Amino acid sequence: MNDFLKKYHGRLTVKGPTFVGNGEKLLKKEYVLSHYNTRINVLDQVKAYAFFKSKGMSSDYEKFMMNDPRSDLFHFMKDKRLGIQDIRSCFKYSLDAGDALQDHDNKREIHVFIKDPYGNPYVPGSSIKGMLRSILLDEDIMASSDGYRSEQTKIGTRLCSIGKVGKRELAQESKAVEVRCFNTLHRYDLKPYDAVNDIMSGVVISDSEPLSVEDLVICKKMDLRTDGKENPLPIARECLKPGTIIDFDMTIDTSIAHIKSSDIMKAVRDFDDIYMECFSNKFNVDALDGKSVFLGGGCGFVSKTFIYPLFGKDKGVQITADILEKQFRGKHRNDRARNVSPHVMKCTRYEGKLMQMGLCQLTLEEF
Repeated sequence: MNDFLKKYHGRLTVKGPTFVGNGEKLLKKEYVLSHYNTRINVLDQVKAYAFFKSKGMSSDYEKFMMNDPRSDLFHFMKDKRLGIQDIRSCFKYSLDAGDALQDHDNKREIHVFIKDPYGNPYVPGSSIKGMLRSILLDEDIMASSDGYRSEQTKIGTRLCSIGKVGKRELAQESKAVEVRCFNTLHRYDLKPYDAVNDIMSGVVISDSEPLSVEDLVICKKMDLRTDGKENPLPIARECLKPGTIIDFDMTIDTSIAHIKSSDIMKAVRDFDDIYMECFSNKFNVDALDGKSVFLGGGCGFVSKTFIYPLFGKDKGVQITADILEKQFRGKHRNDRARNVSPHVMKCTRYEGKLMQMGLCQLTLEEF
């Protein structure tokens, strides 16, 4: 019964700090460092207000929160002669500050990792499915390049002719290619773009098992150049630590999606090969292992787009350089000469070691 339903246990092992956000940010007024700046403590705003009210400081706290955006919680507490122990009961959670926040005078906004209603970080199934969808799209393009000739011509002409290429333009062209690959069910022939025609509707992926706040670390965004130089950027994120295990379940309705786990793993191997050939071999980073994927935000242009699978290495460099130069004037004009585009890789540091953002290792096991 239900032989057409294939069930798999999936596991992602985090190899490089991985960020899956929910759109929220922590401001400098919402956290404070402790333990010689090795821990970050995030305030529960309701508890904090009740605490300051009990101390007769509610008016001062309101002014602090509403006024000068340059001020931070540490200096407010210092002015009020309060220590960490005084407000410990107001903390929502605490986590490893990593290498990103070195002192109280180097505060920055922190992008928050998505959490469930109980405060546990987790990875939504939609994020995992989106990652696999991109990899399967790349595989289909590489396996049947002749079938994408019209899309190749159209995208090359359009993206190189318009004055500026933004996320909207890229999304429009990506949608057309995705429809060509996935929308093959013909349930409603008059609406090929409709999701009911998408074979990926037959792939259901659960949210991950709940993780722990102790699995999180604050990481600073960093651009790695081909010459090995690092450019730290003023962006910090709550990330899953390397070594964290992300477990999830996947069910494939083979009457809708003719996809096996072996197809997915082959697509991952082929993705790793083209990623290294066209991009990462230009940088001083470890080679991918044939099971490597990139999950979440901040992983970079190459891991999230199909330009290189569609155009190949040489033409892909030209197209990517044109797209990025139109987005970031003057930043990518020399990419063609370098024979790599983009000419920076999205990285961070964890325990002093340089790592690629979002790098994970995937395994699938049928049950």
